[in-house]
Amino acid sequence: MLQYLLSFLSEIPSVRVIVVVGGVDEHLPSLPSASGVKLVSYTRLLSQCFSSCSSKKDQDTHMYRVVCNICGKKWVEKFHARWACGVGSGGPRGAGIRRGRDVVVVQSVPEDVATICYTSGTTGTPKGVVLSHGNLLSSVAGMTLSVKFYSSDIYISYLPLAHIYERANQITSAYYGVAVGFYQGDNLKLMDDLAALRPTIFSSVPRLYNRIYAGIINAVKSSGVLKERLFNAAYSSKRQAVMNGRKPSPMWDRLVFNKIKDKLGGRVRYLTSGASPLSPDVMEFLRVCFGCQVIEGYGMTETSCVISTMDEGDNLTGHVGSPNPACAFDTCASNWFSMPPEIKLVDVPEMSYTSEDQPHPRGEICVRGHIIFQGYYKDEVQTREVVDDEGWLHTGDIGLWLPGGRLKIIDRKKNIFKLAQGEYIAPEKIENVYAKCKFVAQCFVYGDSLNSYLVAVICVDPDVLKDWAASENIKLSSVGSCPFYDDLGQLCNDPRAKAAVLADMDSVGREAQLRGFEFVKAVTLVLEPFTVENGLLTPTFKVKRPQAKAYFAQAIAGMYTELSTSDPAGAPQKMM
Repeated sequence: MLQYLLSFLSEIPSVRVIVVVGGVDEHLPSLPSASGVKLVSYTRLLSQCFSSCSSKKDQDTHMYRVVCNICGKKWVEKFHARWACGVGSGGPRGAGIRRGRDVVVVQSVPEDVATICYTSGTTGTPKGVVLSHGNLLSSVAGMTLSVKFYSSDIYISYLPLAHIYERANQITSAYYGVAVGFYQGDNLKLMDDLAALRPTIFSSVPRLYNRIYAGIINAVKSSGVLKERLFNAAYSSKRQAVMNGRKPSPMWDRLVFNKIKDKLGGRVRYLTSGASPLSPDVMEFLRVCFGCQVIEGYGMTETSCVISTMDEGDNLTGHVGSPNPACAFDTCASNWFSMPPEIKLVDVPEMSYTSEDQPHPRGEICVRGHIIFQGYYKDEVQTREVVDDEGWLHTGDIGLWLPGGRLKIIDRKKNIFKLAQGEYIAPEKIENVYAKCKFVAQCFVYGDSLNSYLVAVICVDPDVLKDWAASENIKLSSVGSCPFYDDLGQLCNDPRAKAAVLADMDSVGREAQLRGFEFVKAVTLVLEPFTVENGLLTPTFKVKRPQAKAYFAQAIAGMYTELSTSDPAGAPQKMM
């Protein structure tokens, strides 16, 4: 990384010092004096700071009267003369400005910008979401009324800090005094980090929870008849107790579930999920197996993270809880003020969602309150597209109200498209359904107005594909002595493999009650994962649809050609 930075150093002439974390001064490369840039290790920088501070002692400190710029409160405090005098009247907020023998402490106010957090760029160029201190504090303070953490808790941080979900987790941890452990930076070593840290709070996204679910199910099915029966009996008994609010028998934990709990360190008492919908079946499964609270929330970067979250002790699934109270705190006035966000559902007639729907009103979720962002950075046009004149943020998500004030996400207004027959498709909803298939590690569903059917590119789970090949007596170079295929890549092109994957997807689709036109009719199997590095995923693990369309253009064209041959009625319509 350092060498990469140095390669274009000439393009950033304002740089004067580069601090290298983890480096040793003797091993740092030497730069020509003409560059005007100095390389220094973080260790050396710290030692220089300590040396400078200790040499000053007390002769450079003085007593100053301190005045708060917000409330006018005054007090006396000792400051280093350099800190008190060296800023000037144009100094940044949070610094001391000397006026005679007074130091005016310029504190941040709720309206000050705290961060510019960029959206994931799922459908286009990422937008800079301007969030104030008031936005972030309102969102997190409201969330603390629903979920209680303690200073004895331990949280593992592995989600990207570019994502508002992890930002909010960090602020909440700081508020409660929760210890935070950071993973090594390698997702493949996350399980090792969990075993070492043994966290009590684990936050993740449905993609990982789906893989945990599939991994446990596959392990149980391959463990033998007796162990599978034992697991099913334990699961059924514990599930019934959990759903009825009773304490389950500890026998089942000792016999079955403690081994599963150990995968996350053995001490997790909270699992939280966000970023996309978590299947009710998976949520219920996690609650039973890990014996802890599993809480799902709903929000977006533009709402400072949390719009709604499940209440502690709520055992119902299939919803994202009640609205975030979104309280904020005035530090100088020392009083709480509350302005709960308003949430309303707006009719979407083109998708047949209205407030008159029975048994539950449905529509686009719109939010208003302290949690709403200040606008997109230097982009008033797109800001006005999502925030109307009355201050309502239009989320693009379709929801309905359940009894008890619970909000349920059922569809997506954005990222929808029409098929040739005029049916609207929300591909993300369908991808979330197919994510439960045992073969599917990742999924990209595609369709357009020129075709009558959906197609999909499936990143297959290699272990599941190997097991299927063995069960079908299909030989690989690593399975048996008479290879039929040299590798899994070739197997992905086998019509039998595609048919098996599609059959499993159809089965899951029927269970989820997908409508006929929502079923995928053809698949392309790939081994290469969708990643941030190959441009197919955002930092928050969402598929970049335009990029995926271009990346798999040849495969998509091939699937539609195949479908048009087998079913001429579903062939692409010709443009007039």
